[in-house]
Amino acid sequence: MVKQTNELTHLINWIHQEEKIFTSRRPDFVFYRGLMTKLLGTPYETREEWKLGAMLKNGTIYLRNIETHGSIERRLNQSQDARQKQMASWGYNFERFLLSDDPLSLPNPKELNRNECNLIFQTKLGSHHLVYAAEIDGVWLTPGSDMNPKNDPELLNKCNLVELKTTRAFPNDQMSRNFCKFNLRKWFCQSYTAGISHVIAGLRNDEGVVHKLKVYPTTKLSHLGQEWSSNVCFKFLEQFLTHVKEIVSGNENFVFIFDYEPQNSNRFYKSIMVRCEKVTESEFYLPNLKSV
Repeated sequence: MVKQTNELTHLINWIHQEEKIFTSRRPDFVFYRGLMTKLLGTPYETREEWKLGAMLKNGTIYLRNIETHGSIERRLNQSQDARQKQMASWGYNFERFLLSDDPLSLPNPKELNRNECNLIFQTKLGSHHLVYAAEIDGVWLTPGSDMNPKNDPELLNKCNLVELKTTRAFPNDQMSRNFCKFNLRKWFCQSYTAGISHVIAGLRNDEGVVHKLKVYPTTKLSHLGQEWSSNVCFKFLEQFLTHVKEIVSGNENFVFIFDYEPQNSNRFYKSIMVRCEKVTESEFYLPNLKSV
């Protein structure tokens, strides 16, 4: 049985609520941005494995992340590591100091609870029509604007979406090789796919105090990166989705599990281990799928 997660549940609930929009141009794939980010980084991933499930329903393939033994172990270790928990809280607090719920109000760092905001995106990659959801940190309103996109979502078309990050300050203001190789790749893949215009980075010390802000246009991240190419990332994703479509086509009664194990191989070639699992109750994999 495939373990259930809440993320795809919420996305499918949106599909039910916006059925006319969804069925007017039924996509080839539905998934979350986090999974897309993981797939985009695969050509250069040498440390962490991944696993995903794919299921076909009425011409649309639904993809979802499945936890591996390694990812579960890493998650548990991080939850028990005091330093990791502290660093995670720094990023959360950074958002509270920079973001406000209203354009006319200053940020309130004492506010403990913030609602998560997810946007739905439609795009094409090669011949594949994609629909996916992505969590957004905040918006950067144009000067003089006092309208709140929370009250009028159409205003989002006139706003710059932003992603907030914290990272250790660079010695002598020079990015390290590993930062350019790993962090910038992930920042780019995560931000570019969600229409993020800028990444706002808080440069902190080892005590978590941010002393400097740097604003990076998302389109510049791929130029600052080292030892990776955005073209390779997107080409791999396009080819992988083509592969998934070929395998899943005509098999609505099956869940297909795709596994990736890091290996020391040519970065332009990855071997994906594939196995098929038949399910009798699709709700174990995708809830409320019967009417999609």
